[in-house]
Amino acid sequence: MPAAAPTAKPLPRSIPTDLSGKPIPQSQRWAYSPSSFTNGDLLSIAANAAVIGAFISFNTSTTGHQFYTYLDTTYGAYKVNVWGTFIVTSVFFWAWAGLFALADLTGSPHWLFRYKTQPFARVSGAAYLRIAAVSLRNQVLVAFPMLLLSTHLGHALHPVAPEYLPSPTTTLTTLLFDVACTEIGFYYIHRTLHHGSLYPLFHKQHHEFTAPVGLAATHCTATEHILSNLLPNALGTLLVRHHWSQAVFIFLFLEFNTICVHSGYNIPGLPSNLKHDFHHFAFTENFGPTGVLDMLHSTNRRFKSVMADAIARTGGDEERARVMVLERLARVEMEVSNNKE
Repeated sequence: MPAAAPTAKPLPRSIPTDLSGKPIPQSQRWAYSPSSFTNGDLLSIAANAAVIGAFISFNTSTTGHQFYTYLDTTYGAYKVNVWGTFIVTSVFFWAWAGLFALADLTGSPHWLFRYKTQPFARVSGAAYLRIAAVSLRNQVLVAFPMLLLSTHLGHALHPVAPEYLPSPTTTLTTLLFDVACTEIGFYYIHRTLHHGSLYPLFHKQHHEFTAPVGLAATHCTATEHILSNLLPNALGTLLVRHHWSQAVFIFLFLEFNTICVHSGYNIPGLPSNLKHDFHHFAFTENFGPTGVLDMLHSTNRRFKSVMADAIARTGGDEERARVMVLERLARVEMEVSNNKE
């Protein structure tokens, strides 16, 4: 009796194809376009500094004072803190993430795809609907009750009247403190969620997409949304005194950056997505939002070392270095896939 023919092992992952149906090799799936590398940390910092400067300028202006007086006298601090905060942050989330979703689903504007980090890993319309449903659930059934409860207890009841506005120096110092609280809280909670039995229970849903999209910034379990998203972002506002405008600004500022780093696009002038996009691609590095604690704990070692090594070996030619990095990433992923078989 003839021996049965050996069956081929299934591929560990499906291979994406371009529009012509041609398979895209792994080395061309992350940072495929050289343009996706043109937005670095320095340009991102400059863009964030401009936004912060505009906010401080508005708060010191007559228009700003008149605006806060109107809100305080018309609605009162409690309603502004609950409904004002929820409406402003919710509308901003759907509007900003929606722009990236529109580009993903329509392919327009075409020039934007020059900056797509993983252009061949696309999210379908059906998947977008699932992402939107989870994000809406977390917004309405998780974030809003937490906001309502914390405001009712007085923890998030911030003054709205302009006489409570701090000086520009205090505003900037408080903002830096808020960012530090988010970095510390998010890094350690996020890294913990990647360990052992916690990952499949609480964090795996967020990593469903190795090429993230902006709307998926809050595509996660309710537990993760509270512990990893809401708590770190609000920590600074709970620990030190904030004017309502400061609290809303830091929420919008962090929301803006979070959507950008999940967007899949590395657009010059916007916060760079490369570190967090690499986290979704490789799963094991770049846990923090700013990269400071990743540097201190060496949890960006692979990402940094392969890039530095490639640049050194190519005599500073960043385009050749990029190709070398992608080839090495392809070999690393192939080794990981083979070990799982």
